[in-house]
Amino acid sequence: MIFFIIFFVYFRGGFVSTQDTMVALQAMSQYSLKVSGSDNDLDIDVLSRRSGLENSVFSLNEGNKLLLQRRKLTVLPDDLNVTVTGQGCFMVQTVLRYNVHQSPEVEAFSLEVSQVN
Repeated sequence: MIFFIIFFVYFRGGFVSTQDTMVALQAMSQYSLKVSGSDNDLDIDVLSRRSGLENSVFSLNEGNKLLLQRRKLTVLPDDLNVTVTGQGCFMVQTVLRYNVHQSPEVEAFSLEVSQVN
């Protein structure tokens, strides 16, 4: 469902058709029901290796679960190590903007995920 939502988003925002919009809203509603069933109590530690070992800690709990928390990277490219402890659900979003006529022909980022019990 999430792939559908990401793939069919219209380039100006929204979705291409009413049916796409309804399917996306239904998918997001189902996802919200599954995610909101348990309490959030997470500590998210972000370690930046190239920008002077800057460290950011985000706490996510029931009181701030709808609050946008962000961190701007000061040095690019960068290697980030994200460690999450606790239980719950969260989302990470990355945005990379270029102030040039054409984007470079290199990968913007790579992602490796491992779970430690």
